[in-house]
Amino acid sequence: MPPRAPAASAARLHAHVLELHGCGGGGGGGGLALRRAHAASLVSGALATSLPLAGALLLSYAALSDLASAHLVLRHHPLRLRSAFLWNSLSRALSSASLPSEALRVYNLMLRSAVRPDDRTFPFALHAAAAAVAFAEDKGLELHASALRRGHLADVFTGNTLLAFYAACGKACDARRVFDEMPARDVVSWNSLVSAFLVNGMFHDTRRALVSMMRSGFPLNVASLVSVVPACGMEQEEKFGLSIHALAVKVGLNTMVNLANALVDMYGKFGDVEASMRVFDGMLEQNEVSWNSAIGCFLNAGLYGDVLRMFRKMSEHNVMPGSITLSSLLPALVELGSIDLGREVHGYSIKRAMDLDIFVANSLVDMYAKFGSLEKASTIFEQMKDRNVVSWNAMIANLVQNGAETEAFRLVTDMQKSGECPNSITLVNVLPACARMASLKMDEVYLVIDSVLEMDEMR
Repeated sequence: MPPRAPAASAARLHAHVLELHGCGGGGGGGGLALRRAHAASLVSGALATSLPLAGALLLSYAALSDLASAHLVLRHHPLRLRSAFLWNSLSRALSSASLPSEALRVYNLMLRSAVRPDDRTFPFALHAAAAAVAFAEDKGLELHASALRRGHLADVFTGNTLLAFYAACGKACDARRVFDEMPARDVVSWNSLVSAFLVNGMFHDTRRALVSMMRSGFPLNVASLVSVVPACGMEQEEKFGLSIHALAVKVGLNTMVNLANALVDMYGKFGDVEASMRVFDGMLEQNEVSWNSAIGCFLNAGLYGDVLRMFRKMSEHNVMPGSITLSSLLPALVELGSIDLGREVHGYSIKRAMDLDIFVANSLVDMYAKFGSLEKASTIFEQMKDRNVVSWNAMIANLVQNGAETEAFRLVTDMQKSGECPNSITLVNVLPACARMASLKMDEVYLVIDSVLEMDEMR
């Protein structure tokens, strides 16, 4: 048995490992510094006596995706069978490292090792199940039943995570049932319920939940409002959006940059450019998202000259434009007929390695095709590593508009072969070609129509 290390040694190593984690996991060199700290903790005996040190090592190894080393820390720790802490730490670390399936595997190993779950086990496992809901919904339901059986549902942290799980599953009604049965709730519980309704498109219930939250005496925070404000814009709920803005001003949240960004975007979707700019100009600080929201506001309003003006102003303020900025700027340049500026933006995107970003690439394809450079548009389209339905529709529409009907129909076939299903926009794009093609094979049109109808039925 290793000699008992002084508490100061364990504390010093713990602080060092946390510092390495803050620098990117292992302090560079493929985790060499982290492994040295791990070795020092073994030699000194500090690891065997300090759960926080072991937890920090697990967190850092998971951040590096070094699962073998993380499991080594757990497997050889003398306290692993007496405490859920280490298992919980590894589960949480793996979820944070976007490895939810591995986190669930740790939970299963914990049960097989006869370690009793505690009040933190289920929240971490449920968080992983929510992140991996596409293949772990049944596991989440199993976790719910197990937490109920072991008496952990009274814990507000567990209840909140269960709410988030059902929201991720698209089961807002089940989330509501969990919420109603919670013996204690906090502001996170209410925010989770609001989010559950929002992500499932239940705006009326979102509004009622927000009002109920205020009536129950829970203070609204930025998290309460920052997701609701964009939904007001999407749903064209102007009256409710104005009420939310007034409430944010009243409680002093309107100066928070995330909420102000959402308000700029909301007013832009309402078509109220003046109100959007009032919020933007009144911000104490502005980040890239702020400028993108303002540019998007002008783009939605068809004020293409103002889009370009805002982009130049953004550069003057030394805010680096990102892919969202460029994908908003390029359509405005098309409307302004500024092919030379469009080429400059394309060159800039190549220098910044943003030219193959799906949003930028879609806009570039559309721009070159609308300027009559079909060959350039096709080259960019073929170079795209990832394509979505917007990519295909943009290329198909521009082929039709440039009289390349046969090529457009070939692309529809390629689209289906790639696994991307045509939608109603695809159909609208190819219909004008039908009238111009005397020798059109109608079965090609029927194939597109059948695909669209099939997708509509699935929705």
